Amino acid sequence: MFARKLKALGYPSISNFDHSDQKKIQELVIWLEDQKIRHYKIEDRVALRKPSDISSWQRAFSKYLDDLSCPHSDRTNSPVTTDWLLGLAVRLVYGENPQRYRKCTRQTSSTSKDVAPSSNPLDSLDFDDEAMKAGITTLATLLQIPPHHDHKEVLKVVICSHSVYSRLCCLVICV
Repeated sequence: MFARKLKALGYPSISNFDHSDQKKIQELVIWLEDQKIRHYKIEDRVALRKPSDISSWQRAFSKYLDDLSCPHSDRTNSPVTTDWLLGLAVRLVYGENPQRYRKCTRQTSSTSKDVAPSSNPLDSLDFDDEAMKAGITTLATLLQIPPHHDHKEVLKVVICSHSVYSRLCCLVICV
């Protein structure tokens, strides 16, 4: 669930991380604050470093989330809070040196140049074509999907809404 963000941050114990384990969450929070977020001064991190007393650690963790302006009201070690902390750390790491990450290119799964042409007709579609964009916009309007600046994201919603509609129709017919 968190493996991609943990890997991007260079977390040393990805394989051992279990978000349902209180101790693992505490270790992650301390590591994130020490290595990536660095919101508190070193001497102010003492309360987060005392994992033996659960109630005091929960209070310190809740205060920490408040100090970071966490938008989630759940101040426990929920997956949502963990994901938010990891996302914050990724944003901070990216913000330190955005040029480094802009130079990255997407790796393709096949390295061979002698790839056989695909028999799937969807592979030959140009999703950046103006006619395709207009068609996606028309479908979105018909389905009453709000506009979005990225036509590919709108297409995902169109496909998802069609899938949900199809499933609901099957349920109604079966009942």
